Amino acid sequence: MKQFLTFILLSLVLVSCVKNELPPENSLLQGIWEYDSQIEIDSSYATIYRKVSSLSENAALIIEGDTVFKSWDSGFCGTPPLSFHLTEGRYHLVNDVINVEMNHYFLNNANLQIISNDGEKLTLKRI
Repeated sequence: MKQFLTFILLSLVLVSCVKNELPPENSLLQGIWEYDSQIEIDSSYATIYRKVSSLSENAALIIEGDTVFKSWDSGFCGTPPLSFHLTEGRYHLVNDVINVEMNHYFLNNANLQIISNDGEKLTLKRI
């Protein structure tokens, strides 16, 4: 009987253990970020993006996992009709700076400082 109670107690302890994982450091950064607006900060501009669930006919950044960085845009020419394309690169997050490595007319090896990120709005400034 004592062995049976020990077995049940040990089984309950093992079953009740919950894996307690912390979210990745960049989990708020991951997602599709659509261009919203620009603001002036210290005599330069920062870009505000808002998190969306899918791509549309607006410029966007897509940040996936720990390294995938994509740009969804129509290039530097804004004359209609716009033709959007996806450019893929890589990124590394170092403190509050996103180091982007991609062959892109604007984001070619760019360093983007995260001014703010609340999970719904992301403000980036090129440094």
